[in-house]
Amino acid sequence: GAVYADGSVSATDVTFIVNAADDGGGLYAAAGASVLLTGGSFEANTATASGGGAWVGTGAQIEASGTRFEGNSAS
Repeated sequence: GAVYADGSVSATDVTFIVNAADDGGGLYAAAGASVLLTGGSFEANTATASGGGAWVGTGAQIEASGTRFEGNSAS
């Protein structure tokens, strides 16, 4: 995937496009991670298991403001 977060991560106006992974094609937020997304988008990301756009682990927190998720898929 594009980003593996296992701590505090913030991204502003970033586009995650056409990334792939087993879990979390665009973003994988590991257990306990804290992710702040402002603007930007997740587009056409894929996962073979779960979380095409983003996968969020137990206890992880994601706050998204004005972030667009479009055309992501998981199989």
